[in-house]
Amino acid sequence: MWPFGKEVISENELQKYKELNSDSSDNVVETASSSIGTVLNVLWMVTFGWVLALLHLFSSIANLCLIFLIVTIPNIGGHWKMMKIAFMPFNTILVSSELAGEIRKELEKAKLKV
Repeated sequence: MWPFGKEVISENELQKYKELNSDSSDNVVETASSSIGTVLNVLWMVTFGWVLALLHLFSSIANLCLIFLIVTIPNIGGHWKMMKIAFMPFNTILVSSELAGEIRKELEKAKLKV
């Protein structure tokens, strides 16, 4: 509903971040929910997801055409963020930008083994 100041991360990124911070949890349940979410994402993309993503794309283009109105400038970025959620809403989480930055930074450090 209000994408400003928030970013989209996947549940896989959040799970890896929790593992790095030694939050133990049940992996069997999370693996099952991840595979169910993947199936639901495919069903959603085929039925309604592409329509909603296309509407966000057209809305961002319309806002770009009306860029002389100051109000439409932040809406362009908001529509681009919401396009990913509209296309694949399952297994994604909307978190604050600071938390998303911290999660991505920690995952990159773990990838580089720093």
